[in-house]
Amino acid sequence: MKNPRVTFSKGEESKRRVLDAALALFSEQGYEKTTMRQIIAKSGVLNGSVYYAFKNKDGIYEYIFDLILDRVYGSIETKDMNALTLLLYPSAIKLHAISTNSMLAEMLFHAHRSWQITSNMIARYEAYIREYCTGKDFVQDESCLHRFCLALSGMVSIFADEEYLEGKKVPLETNLRLIAEYVCSMLNLPKENIDTDVSAVAEMARTRKSVLADLSF
Repeated sequence: MKNPRVTFSKGEESKRRVLDAALALFSEQGYEKTTMRQIIAKSGVLNGSVYYAFKNKDGIYEYIFDLILDRVYGSIETKDMNALTLLLYPSAIKLHAISTNSMLAEMLFHAHRSWQITSNMIARYEAYIREYCTGKDFVQDESCLHRFCLALSGMVSIFADEEYLEGKKVPLETNLRLIAEYVCSMLNLPKENIDTDVSAVAEMARTRKSVLADLSF
């Protein structure tokens, strides 16, 4: 899977300070209201060094979002998960996370407006499916798999935007049920246990450690 663009070698503590400062400001006042000037001031790093490493606020944001995606897909316990719950799990984590954390809701809202970040999210999901759903027919058809992931990303985007922009508190199971219907229809998966699978994956998402827990650089 794709790794964050900026890596740290020994002695690059200034980059860590910039990222920690940005994350703190995003948490305190949101991504939109945070400026590069504020990030630089809070980090205590020279302007030139910051712009050399990240170019702009979007560059910092993209790096942090990459790390959040690492956490979404990291340490997934797939034991006893069937194909449908495996396919629903990443969406369940994202939807639950934005319903409980306003910073993540705003970050995902802006992520869906960046094709670079959106394409990265889609690529991550495709890689996840190839890794955990090996042997399934839908994994073998690259074109079909990509279109499926693209459409699913759009569904999650709509639900996330509805939460962020309109403040609608739709139960996690309600949105997951709609996603599950789409997944089963597109990939010809059985539907007889769909409600049980939706409930199971929603509970897994709720009990999973937050993607922001102890997040620092």
